[in-house]
Amino acid sequence: MELLEQYIQYKEETEKETKKNKKERDPLKPKHPMSAYFLFTNYRRLALLAYNKNVLEVSKITAEEWKKHDRETKEAL
Repeated sequence: MELLEQYIQYKEETEKETKKNKKERDPLKPKHPMSAYFLFTNYRRLALLAYNKNVLEVSKITAEEWKKHDRETKEAL
């Protein structure tokens, strides 16, 4: 039993040494802003869910609509 305890202690010590210390994230730090595509889909999702579309249909429809917009419209959103 002594050898087992020594092995466990050795294993724990080596794991502590090899693990990288992760920086703690600040929960109050602001997140990155959403892209124009996600802002567009959030806006359209509300309108499409009112027509009782399921999530898969909503994502397909919003993706098709986004592809149809030209670059200037996408940047304006």
